[in-house]
This record gives sequence, structure tokens and C-alpha cells, in this order.
Amino acid sequence: MTAHPDHRREGLLAALADIVADATDGELAAADLLAAAATPFVALGIGSLAQLRLVDAVETRYEVLLDLDGDGDFLRSLAALADHLVAVHGVAESSVAEIDVAESSVARNSEAQSRAAASA
Repeated sequence: MTAHPDHRREGLLAALADIVADATDGELAAADLLAAAATPFVALGIGSLAQLRLVDAVETRYEVLLDLDGDGDFLRSLAALADHLVAVHGVAESSVAEIDVAESSVARNSEAQSRAAASA
């Protein structure tokens, strides 16, 4: 069963909103970023350093290379970044879900190991 394209995009936007929130050191909440997905990053107060952190985090999470030598239009807004990742790099909801499941699994394993070590 394939997810509806709008749901795939929502999942990607939500994941990217979390990444942007981290890149801004929590100055912007993910929920606020989602609500303003088409608003330019500059208008939201996201500066160049946070944008570089964002690029690094996106490249690491999705295993892509974002070309900063071009016009950088993909850094215009959350929606533009999501559209770019889908259109140019083929990032899809399935890759977002796989990453989230893997991160959840790692977190559960870490918690289990911590509990085991504490009870030993």
C-alpha cells in the first residue's frame, strides 16, 4: 500500500522541520516551522550559520549532497527544501520512515542497555 503523495510530503516536511529547529538551536519550534512552510527562512530569522547547519544535517540524514555553488534556491523555505529533496535527490516518505524506524530502534536498544547496566 502506497501513502498518498500529500502524506509523504507532510512526513518529509515534519522531519525537515525538526532538523531546522535543531539547526536554529531551538529558537524556532518545529510546529511553527510547519505552519510557515512557505515562508522564507530569512523572514523567519534563520541566518547563514543556521542554514549551513541545516545543509550539513540534511546531507547527513538523507545521504545527499546539496550544491551550495548554485543559486541555493532550495534554502528559500522549508517547502522549497522538501520539493528540492524530492525532485532532485529522490527523497521519499519511505526513506523518512526508514530513518525514523532505525533511530527509534537505536534509542530502544540504548535504553535497554542502560537498564541492563543499571541492574547489574
